[in-house]
Amino acid sequence: MRTIILDGNTSYKAVSQVLNSKVLKELVEEIIYDCVKRNCELMPFLEKFRNEKGKYEIYSIIHLLQSLFMNKLEYVDASSYYNFPDLKGNKESIAIFVEMLYNVWRTKHRFMIKYEKHTEGESKYYKQMMLAESNSELKNLV
Repeated sequence: MRTIILDGNTSYKAVSQVLNSKVLKELVEEIIYDCVKRNCELMPFLEKFRNEKGKYEIYSIIHLLQSLFMNKLEYVDASSYYNFPDLKGNKESIAIFVEMLYNVWRTKHRFMIKYEKHTEGESKYYKQMMLAESNSELKNLV
């Protein structure tokens, strides 16, 4: 996937909107696919998220990212509230994964599309301003 189409009707106010998005899931899948194909340095970390059927638990990785947004790795790893594999010694791998995720995001052609009826006059400029604001909010979150 080289192009990402974003919903311009959405106002991006919270990191959870990014962390729960379909786009993030697709980017994580792309990173895993590339790492498996190239046998990259993250394979030992990614293998921890592989289930009995040999499939990678994408949502577990995303849930880990959500958890790490709110808590330190040591807390997440020691907590009984989370059901992640043992992550001790993987701090650097997690940092590399997050950096890869950001770099993949940056290499994409990103377009924000807002569907609305055509209007003239001041209303038209207000809608353009709102789309620009949504784009700016998303940039600040990422």
